[in-house]
Formats: sequence, structure tokens, C-alpha cells
Amino acid sequence: MKKIKGSINSISLTIYATKTLTEFKEGARLFTAGLEEGSGILFDFGQTQVISMENSGVQEDLCVLYFHKFSKYGIVQEVQVMKADTYGPYNSQGFYNECLELKKSFCDMNNVVVGSILLLNDSPDA
Repeated sequence: MKKIKGSINSISLTIYATKTLTEFKEGARLFTAGLEEGSGILFDFGQTQVISMENSGVQEDLCVLYFHKFSKYGIVQEVQVMKADTYGPYNSQGFYNECLELKKSFCDMNNVVVGSILLLNDSPDA
């Protein structure tokens, strides 16, 4: 997994970018182990699709922010809350390439909503 510094709504973030199935699973384990506040997992699904996520084994609510494919910045197109320790599945309402999971408490405290802009200091693809 690639570790990237970035920001959303001018608030600093540490983002772990995933591209492979192994990295997807590692990203899920990071949240299960208790990822620190101000950190998130960026999942890149490659092709545009309805994205299905779950929150089993994670002991807190998460927000999933959905994006169309981007390199260094993305605009939040959809926000979905996943309740603690629930399988779901939680499906996006639209078709997207990427999603970012953050703690719901971080999103609430920093007013992360549709239209928020995610800026990355480096490209997840680099």
C-alpha cells in the first residue's frame, strides 16, 4: 500500500492507497485494528462500477466517500455512512472508480460532504 499525505477541506490526512486485492484486504485490516484519526483508505477499483463495501469487524462508524477516477484531486460525489460492525453490503448509488473510507467522527467534525475536495500531495498511481 502506498502512503500519501493529503487534505480534505484543508484538513491534513494520511491516506493509504490500495490497488490490488491483497492491498484491499490489508486496508480492511487497518481499520479493524483501529486506524488513527485523520487517516483513511483509498480503494481504486479501476473500472467505473457500483461499489460495494462492508464494515464487519470495525468497531466504529465509517464514512465512504465516492469519486470518479482522479490523480491528485477529487471531488466527493457521494457520501455513505457504514454503521459499526455491519456486513451490509453498502452499495454506492452511482457508478464510481474510487472510494475513500474515513472515520465518521472525522467527517462530522470537518464537514466532509458531497462537493468536498480531496487533494493529494502525490498521485496514488505514481
